[in-house]
Amino acid sequence: MNRRWIRFAALTATVVLALSVLLVQAVAAADPVQATLETSEGLEGRVLLNVRLVGPAGKPVNNVPVVFESVQDFFGRSTMKLGEAVTDSAGMATQSFLPGFEGPFLLRAKFAGNESFAPAAAEIDNFTAPGAAPIYSGHASSLLSPVLLKAGMTIILATALIWLFLFSTLAKVWFGLARRVPEYDKEAVVVGSRKLKRA
Repeated sequence: MNRRWIRFAALTATVVLALSVLLVQAVAAADPVQATLETSEGLEGRVLLNVRLVGPAGKPVNNVPVVFESVQDFFGRSTMKLGEAVTDSAGMATQSFLPGFEGPFLLRAKFAGNESFAPAAAEIDNFTAPGAAPIYSGHASSLLSPVLLKAGMTIILATALIWLFLFSTLAKVWFGLARRVPEYDKEAVVVGSRKLKRA
C-alpha cells in the first residue's frame, strides 16, 4: 500500500511538472502584444472606449476578443464588465457605455491571450465622465399615454374598492355590527306573519 502511494505521488508530480514546462514554453513562444486605450465622447452622454492591439513589428492583432471593464469606488471597490468586442483588421475594438455617475474611476481593456499572442491590458486611471446618466432616457410620452394612464387608474380604483369592501366586512364581523340571525324558537310556529306558541 505504501509503495502504491509513493508511485502515485511520483507520477502526479511528473505530470504536473511536464504540463508546467509546456505551459511556460507556450507563453514564452507567444508574441508580445501592446495595448493602447483611448476614450472619446459618443452620442447622448455615452463614452466610447477604443483599444488597439499591436503585435511584433507594429502588426495589428485582429479577430481576437477584448473585454472592457470599469473599476469604481462606489460603496466599496468593484469591477463591472462593460462589454466585449472583437478587434477588426486594424487591431481596433470599440465599446460604448453610459456612465452612471461622473467618477473618477478606472477603465480597463483586457486581451486574455491565445496560442499566438501573449495577454495584454491597457488602463486609464482617474477617468471622469463628462456627465452622469439620466435617470430615464426613453420617450416621456410612451410612459404617460392616455390609454395606459386610464387603464392604470381603473385598476387602482377597482383594487381599492375590493379592499374597502373586505375591510368593512371584517370590521362588521369583528365589532359585532353584522345583522344577527334570530335563534330558532322550537316552541313557536309561524303562520303567515304571526308567530303562535304551541300549546
